[in-house]
Parts: sequence; C-alpha cells; structure tokens
Amino acid sequence: MKTIINGARRWALVSLAVVGALTACGGGGDDEAGSGPLTLSMSGIDLKGGSATTCYSGFAYRVFVSGGVAPYKIMTDVPDALEFNTAEVGDVGGSFDVSGNGVCFAKGTIIVVDKLNNRVLLPVTNVPGTT
Repeated sequence: MKTIINGARRWALVSLAVVGALTACGGGGDDEAGSGPLTLSMSGIDLKGGSATTCYSGFAYRVFVSGGVAPYKIMTDVPDALEFNTAEVGDVGGSFDVSGNGVCFAKGTIIVVDKLNNRVLLPVTNVPGTT
C-alpha cells in the first residue's frame, strides 16, 4: 500500500512540474495548428497613375499577415510590375510593403503562402490615371 501511495505522489509531482513548465512557456499548444485562418489586412489594392499615360510607381501599401502558420512566402503573378520589401514574413502579425514600378496591368494577384501551404490571394491593379 505504501508503494502505491508513493507512486501516486511521484506522478502527481511529475504532472505538476509538467503543467508548470508548459504554463511558463506559454502553453503546450500545437504551433503547427496556427492561430486561425490565414488573412491579410487588405482585401484588394487598386493603384492609379498620376496621369492618363502613366501608372503608379513607388511605395503603395503595407500589408499585415495574420493567422495560419509563419513563416509566410510573398509572391505575385505580375513580378515585372510589383515589388516587395521582402520575400518572406517571419512572424504572425508581421508585414510586407507593396510598391508599383510604373508598369500598367488590369489584373494581378499577390499570393501569400504559409508554412502549411495555406494560401490567401490579394487582387491588385495598376492603371493609368485620369488626368
């Protein structure tokens, strides 16, 4: 009987130590589970040039990434027309900058892919101005 009680106490102490360690490190959750669906701070980007013959050039927007599992790869299907300050965002809540380089296009997409290959698409255009 004494051995069973000592064994139960030992397991209780070990369990308590494990709970304490998990609490100290922020939980014991599965980092691969992510923090909700992969989302962006914007639903679309429409750039417009300063005149009827030019398209937008320069810094345009800072886009924040949330949810999913970091790191996030940043790509586009119009690489000759858009530039990013980074090809990868390392943290949930991190951001990337989008710049136009003066190349006009009617329909493009920024693609953000997380560590688990979840994707979110951000439609983007860059058209001439009206003046």
